[in-house]
Amino acid sequence: MAIRWFLPTVLLALCRCTYPTEAGDRPGSVIAGHGQTFSLVGSRPAPGQIDVSPDRPMDLLFSGPPQAETAVPATIRLFAGVIESHGHLTTDLLDQRIRFTPLTPLEPGLRYQAYVQREVSGLNGASLDRTVIFNFTTGDHQRDPAPPPPPPVTAADLQPTWTAHCSSCHRAPNPPGGVDLSSPQASVASLRNVAVSHGSKRRVFVGDHARSYLMFKLLGVGGYVGFPMPPDRPALRRADLRRVVTWIDGGATP
Repeated sequence: MAIRWFLPTVLLALCRCTYPTEAGDRPGSVIAGHGQTFSLVGSRPAPGQIDVSPDRPMDLLFSGPPQAETAVPATIRLFAGVIESHGHLTTDLLDQRIRFTPLTPLEPGLRYQAYVQREVSGLNGASLDRTVIFNFTTGDHQRDPAPPPPPPVTAADLQPTWTAHCSSCHRAPNPPGGVDLSSPQASVASLRNVAVSHGSKRRVFVGDHARSYLMFKLLGVGGYVGFPMPPDRPALRRADLRRVVTWIDGGATP
């Protein structure tokens, strides 16, 4: 069940997503099962799996959304014997996943060992309670084609979502927090690479939704000021959230 702040109807009508005078962060969650622990709950390939395609990424699945800043080469490593495989790390908040994509295909027919250091943490502030180590063995050829990338999403594509859920409040002349979502042009100007007023985060970190303050507000995770967005209506559907993710990761284009 989604977790929400519940207020009397009179107060709820006065709610806004951000209160400039409200100090500190209010951690919250609209993801079922999100608590004050954080653990690795699965991986692809699975521990001990054999005949793994050498050119497929490694996915690490967690009990809650991971903190992107802790998914770095020092905390997630992959070895075949003493040879380390280097890769590109990406975080997906919706899938609660960190993906390790090797810079070059893995060697076929080798046993690889993955290390996930305990410094990897979740947006709830909790870290792994131990370093996790597992292994898998590559096969001699690719078995499954890589999935195609999702179709691009523009600010114009997102406008129906903002109109349905947000722009009744977030519109000129005095949008809450200075975030105007009344048109594609206004949303791009209000969000794209714009720093939040109370810290160093950006509302939309172009190319990386996992570092975007907008996603923390939409999901109700991590440190943010005020209430999740939207505060007085149901949380966005997963399909809508995925479109926002695709928009940000694809460059937050108009």
